[in-house]
Amino acid sequence: MMKFPLPKVTFPLTINTIGIVIATGHEIVARCCTNGCTRKNGRLNLVQIAKRSPLGWEQGTLHDELLQYVFCPVCRAAGRNDKNLAFTLSTGDAHCLWPKAEHDRSEAAKRARGGEN
Repeated sequence: MMKFPLPKVTFPLTINTIGIVIATGHEIVARCCTNGCTRKNGRLNLVQIAKRSPLGWEQGTLHDELLQYVFCPVCRAAGRNDKNLAFTLSTGDAHCLWPKAEHDRSEAAKRARGGEN
């Protein structure tokens, strides 16, 4: 079993390792940039990447550091470049699909537009 010691969080905050991403409640989303790909976004399983990495929780989060652990399965199956990916750091609730959260976002957007549908 892999232990997860919380990393030391310093100011100014630098989110540069998988451990810090997890400790701060963020996530990393991969986006396939290949034309014709039907799978565009996917959240990374950071725990699995840390387990596969020799650096563990200290694995870096820069593009080139993550690219060796992920690929686009649709592009790989089609024989296209499966490493044409972009990564985005986001908060953990950025992709919340809970109905109440989605409803609240819709209502807030309506209020921002002045009540229009």
